[in-house]
Amino acid sequence: MPPLTRRTPSYGTGTYLLGKSPLDADFDEHGNAVGVKFVARPGDVFAWPAGVTHFVTDTQDDYEIIGFYALTGFNTVEEPYDMEYAFDSEEETAKKREMCERVPGPEFDPVYGKEGSMPKLWKRTG
Repeated sequence: MPPLTRRTPSYGTGTYLLGKSPLDADFDEHGNAVGVKFVARPGDVFAWPAGVTHFVTDTQDDYEIIGFYALTGFNTVEEPYDMEYAFDSEEETAKKREMCERVPGPEFDPVYGKEGSMPKLWKRTG
């Protein structure tokens, strides 16, 4: 398993919105809400592929989260993730999308190790 970096301790609750940035419209051209919302509570474990837009829309009880990032050659302990805000040109954004697609899926389940199901469930979509 690749080494992991650790972020902050977890407590409180936070509401996440996946597939939408704070700059995106709340609704698409058909009136459908943009993004998938979920509430993260202490003890929850969740993961998403590189390049998935997400942000915390609401927090309670001084919410903080532990972040683990596999060190796979795409990042370092000093810079465990590449924060992007998509302010680049369409061409540069396309290059970054291709970079995200090259990030490998997990070799091990981050909770259950080799016996876990995440590597089997994690699949490329698109």
